[in-house]
Amino acid sequence: MYGLPPEQRTQEYERKIKENYLLRQQELVTKYKVDLLWVDGYGFPYGNYGKEVFRTLFNNSLKQYGKINAVGIAKVDNESMLVRDIEAGVADTILPYPWDGIFTFTHWFYKEDDPLMHNARTVIELLSDIVSKNGNMLLNVELKADGTIAPEHKKILDEVGQWVRINSKAIYGSRPWTVYGDNLNSCLRNVERHIVNADAGQVLEEARRRTSMPGR
Repeated sequence: MYGLPPEQRTQEYERKIKENYLLRQQELVTKYKVDLLWVDGYGFPYGNYGKEVFRTLFNNSLKQYGKINAVGIAKVDNESMLVRDIEAGVADTILPYPWDGIFTFTHWFYKEDDPLMHNARTVIELLSDIVSKNGNMLLNVELKADGTIAPEHKKILDEVGQWVRINSKAIYGSRPWTVYGDNLNSCLRNVERHIVNADAGQVLEEARRRTSMPGR
């Protein structure tokens, strides 16, 4: 699946692998007129080869529309041509450029026996925190083998959808100011938060504690 074992790879072999990757990706973005390209892992795939893929994406969009109407997303810091991907976490401050906070309910694919890591409240609080920092939430929907959404996941999505329907102007019509809003624990963070295992019960208990404090 991953090619030759590392000890058998020559420079010529690795170069051909990278060139093959580049040609396949260039065919993808040009033949199918891709307008969004997202890559996993950290940094550009194969360095300059990955950069060339995104260059092809943007140049093809410019040729097609007369302007760049395409988006590239990757786990790359301080790269103005890409939307930064922060997986299972959020930025620690308002970023001057768009970014994505990416989350899922259990795994990136559906696993029946694994407990939920989020409920509607934690998703809404994450969404609000991300938007207040100039970000976009990408929420993974885990499909079952037959292509349907698990009932417990659909319930959360419906509740989030109801909230967004009422508060859409605060999400779609808003822009970051100079101070971002509360996050899950209502305090500013000094480091990027990795919250893949956010405890929904703990969040709710903290909310109850705050609302029961004197003067509230």
